[in-house]
Amino acid sequence: MSAQQEHPIAQLSTSDREKFEEHLARTGLFKLKCSTRAGTQFPVVFPRYFGTDEEEFTAYRWKAFANRRAGTNVATPRAKPKWTTSTKKSTSMKWSAVVKEGLQEVEKPNGTAKTSIAIQTTLQPLGAVLLRSMYDPKHLPQYPGLAPHGLVNNGNICYMNSVLQALFACPPFSQMLSVIQNLTMGQIQSRTPIMDALVALHESFSHSSPEVLTTTAFYGNIARLPRFSHLKWGRQEDAEEFLGYLLDGLHEEFLESISRLTDKEVTDLQTSITDPSILKSINSALEMIKIGQVNGTSQSEDNGWMEVGANQKLAVKRQVDIKPSPVVELFGGNFRSILQLPNSKKSSITLDPFMHVQLEISNNDTHDLYTAFEKFSMVEEISYGDHTAKKQNLIDKLPKVLIIHLKRFSFVSNDDRNDNFDDYEVVSSKQRRNKTSASHTLPPEPTHAKTYEAGGRIEKLHKKIQYPHNLSLPVSCISSNVMDQPNYKLIGVVYHHGRSTEEGHYTADVLGAENHWSRVDDTLVTQISSDDAIENGMGGGVSNGKSAYILLYEKVAAETV
Repeated sequence: MSAQQEHPIAQLSTSDREKFEEHLARTGLFKLKCSTRAGTQFPVVFPRYFGTDEEEFTAYRWKAFANRRAGTNVATPRAKPKWTTSTKKSTSMKWSAVVKEGLQEVEKPNGTAKTSIAIQTTLQPLGAVLLRSMYDPKHLPQYPGLAPHGLVNNGNICYMNSVLQALFACPPFSQMLSVIQNLTMGQIQSRTPIMDALVALHESFSHSSPEVLTTTAFYGNIARLPRFSHLKWGRQEDAEEFLGYLLDGLHEEFLESISRLTDKEVTDLQTSITDPSILKSINSALEMIKIGQVNGTSQSEDNGWMEVGANQKLAVKRQVDIKPSPVVELFGGNFRSILQLPNSKKSSITLDPFMHVQLEISNNDTHDLYTAFEKFSMVEEISYGDHTAKKQNLIDKLPKVLIIHLKRFSFVSNDDRNDNFDDYEVVSSKQRRNKTSASHTLPPEPTHAKTYEAGGRIEKLHKKIQYPHNLSLPVSCISSNVMDQPNYKLIGVVYHHGRSTEEGHYTADVLGAENHWSRVDDTLVTQISSDDAIENGMGGGVSNGKSAYILLYEKVAAETV
């Protein structure tokens, strides 16, 4: 090929060619459409390095980005483009690690200079951060708390808004989301849509200004998931049911993230831990999640083992295991169900996991939370074939955050009779008003009341149930296996207003920083006293159908109760 036929670049002098290559590295750009862990899509602009292998590309971009974030003026040597395509495979950093979540500047609570958590801490895979947060809490950064924000309700989503307010006011749950945002790698194609939606909304809450936020994007991100296919925009839903779906879905996403850890990522995590007890807990969790075994025993095995009680009686014990995740670590507990069979010296014991406690409050003698727990653990007689057996439920493991669901709605057959109508009202087509409330203060008859072919009605129980700020569970409902004290403090209350789960309204009272209580009614956030937070249990709100529905208690040390 003659000089005239050669490529024009080949005719450049050495100095001009270097300038041209620098120009290409600076101006040759391409856009990559990415999404943050929060689910927000945005274009990211990268320089176009022709044929550059992935390892060199990511190493250069991350170093340049880190220098900018640190505010330094250190000149980074510009990598010269390679004019041939490289087939070398990267063994260090994936492309997905280029887009990092949690790199926003974080405003310190005291208003001092901004810092970047990402500069101070190496970003890690989500699964590794989750395991570390479960068993090594000292490794977690200190969490300052959230400022209260109102949430827009433009589609009958007050049930969702109230649940989110209560969860974000829960310090360990909120800290978990903050750790995920600031310490984990992002993914271009995320497999954790529920977590991403929570992290995005939680990040908005972390802003100090008390602006009103919208949850429309959060709703849209979760409503398209099969788990939430029942949600319909503009239709009221049950807050307790939504809370259960949300925590279950988050639990499953966490398990999948841990199970996807590579051998190298697991090894890196293990070598970074120096405490033998923490390492043992993490290894046990990994074995249970990745292999599906607990202490070498398959979860599918249903063979019980013998347990000798304090009275020297034998019991066949079975345990339903649940794989560990940060959700289970926070909200998970165990029930101990004891079944005494007729004409048998043996008992049957089953350990069942729970994420919330449903308390029956319809008994005439139940007027406070303490009594409801006592009734919960009372021995009851049940039918067992042609005989009658005795059954008792105890709490065998205390959760760090106790979620209590007061059962205010129940289906009653038309054949059932209830002579005590003082606290009930029917919310189906056959109406029964609450005699303790004036009829003109109740909402109109619901137009979407549930109906049943078998004939029946849904009744809402308006009776007041006293709940304290400091709760010590009765000894009668605690298993002898529990060594720690069952002491809790109130951190959140979700209220239901009205007559039906399909109608009415939801609000929440939440405990914020410095033990200040706030009442959140969608966009309206009002500071209230600690007495106001427990007023409903004393009778407040009965006239307008306001009833405490979900209670959140955080476990505390004995001396703080």
